[in-house]
Amino acid sequence: MNVCLRNCVFIPTLLLSIVSGQAIADHHWDGSKASFGFNMTTGNSKSTASNGEFDVDYQFGDNVHSVWKSTSALAFQYGKSNGVDNKEQYSVQTQISRSFNHNAKVDNFMYVNGSFQSNKYTSFDQQSLLSVGYGRDWITGKKINFSTQFGPAYQDTLANVAGAEHKHQLAAKFSSVFKWKCFVHGNLEEDFSFVTAKLVNTSKSVTSYTDNIDKNLALNLSYTVNYVSNIPAGSKKTNKFDTTTSANLVYSFS
Repeated sequence: MNVCLRNCVFIPTLLLSIVSGQAIADHHWDGSKASFGFNMTTGNSKSTASNGEFDVDYQFGDNVHSVWKSTSALAFQYGKSNGVDNKEQYSVQTQISRSFNHNAKVDNFMYVNGSFQSNKYTSFDQQSLLSVGYGRDWITGKKINFSTQFGPAYQDTLANVAGAEHKHQLAAKFSSVFKWKCFVHGNLEEDFSFVTAKLVNTSKSVTSYTDNIDKNLALNLSYTVNYVSNIPAGSKKTNKFDTTTSANLVYSFS
């Protein structure tokens, strides 16, 4: 595991442990969940795969005026086609943020975000990113929520090419989350992220619909598009777009 990967994953966790010592008396969980299901992929690999994800949301203070917030996610995808493995993806992401204005309606915050992804069936075998920046919750209503984040980043990539070495570079990251409670029991969500750097630009779009079956159980349908602007020289994975269509059962712990 390279130095950048360790930093991307563990720096936000270390900062969380520091602040938790001061606020442990009034913390609570909100939105933590586990999901499992199946998906179909197209692009550099075509497969039917199983997938799972575990999300942990951790807040300090009450759920309206939380100054410190933390989110973490662990996910995997594994699949075969004609009896041959052609989908194996693992990812981890963690973020901590601190509110500027302690405002329930329009919140401004600073964040530290670390992420790592391994997928040997795409043009990049590994990608990791450490970013810091400014975020804003523009809309926090009963039906619509919208937030954005932007800041500089440090990126590490490993091309899916024999003998490739890790490449490190400065980057910039933008992300947004839009949520719409379009039905009594249903929510539509669009998560988008874009990373720009000298060697490669990447983007990810996740469009999902979640329908609540009961208080803790829900059905989630999603469509994910991953894009890379440049294919590493010598890579056999030459498709710039990879898509994933998923159906999952989601259990919420809150």
